[in-house]
Amino acid sequence: MTDKDLYKQDGVDVAAGDKFSDFAAAECAKTSSPYVQVTDWARAHFRGPRTFKFVRLPEDAEWDLAADGAGTKTVVEAAAFTPSQAARGVLAMTCGDITRSGGKPLIFSNVLDVSNLGEPGSRTDHYYRSAIVGLRQACDEQQVLAYRGETAELGPCVGSEDPDAEIKYNWAGFAIGVYKPSLMITGKDMKPGDVVVALRDKSCRNNGYSSIRAALRIRFGDWWWLNPEAKAAIKAAAEPATLYDRFLSWINGWEDYDHWVPNCEVKCITHLTGGGIPGKFGKDILFPLGLSADLPNLWAPSQIMSQ
Repeated sequence: MTDKDLYKQDGVDVAAGDKFSDFAAAECAKTSSPYVQVTDWARAHFRGPRTFKFVRLPEDAEWDLAADGAGTKTVVEAAAFTPSQAARGVLAMTCGDITRSGGKPLIFSNVLDVSNLGEPGSRTDHYYRSAIVGLRQACDEQQVLAYRGETAELGPCVGSEDPDAEIKYNWAGFAIGVYKPSLMITGKDMKPGDVVVALRDKSCRNNGYSSIRAALRIRFGDWWWLNPEAKAAIKAAAEPATLYDRFLSWINGWEDYDHWVPNCEVKCITHLTGGGIPGKFGKDILFPLGLSADLPNLWAPSQIMSQ
């Protein structure tokens, strides 16, 4: 019996992990950013080194790193079996912290911790592979380079509200972004008469899912994921975050790769989630400047959020 066979007995399938990592690395290698040049020193082997350098950026460029995770929405996504959408939440929670300050997300790296990857060709294996394809597609859409990732089978160290779930995982990562000091968005220049524009998200993004899962328990019972009447609500609750990062980068001039001239003057961007209108918008931004806001026609919450 080989070392890999012994380790598989203990709950970690090294061979399956290698195959999955090879697949994930190949998908990530398909992504690109106009501001990042990658050199593959490993002859396409997923364990080998890759390096990168930034190109075509302003001389006064400054950098930031934003880290976050998918949170407990993974439980709802697994119950809804929507793997191709799952990565959008991790990207929204990281890249969005860069674009809201006027920056451009360039690179994304992720850590996918799973209970187990499943046998090749199994439903579990299909879920995680589809999730990686979804990550590649979302990064392509937003012009973000999916640079590196780590996948680990952690057995009982990764759990779920559903004790019998085939799919149990945590997904987190970080984005590296660039700023041009003259294009930074801080909110300090806001003044009376400025216009507030609300960008719509039809989902709950990846915020508040402890409360959402509690609501599912109240409405459909402690075993809500097994209740046929909950199917539509679970699917609606798993709706992915809307990604506005490339749009906001365009507004702030990052799509003009040589001049960086804003297409629209934006003085403040904020994510209004988790009580964000009175807290993040009012208390944190408006009130210290002696301002208030008239918001007569905001988007209505999504139906599942209202429910």
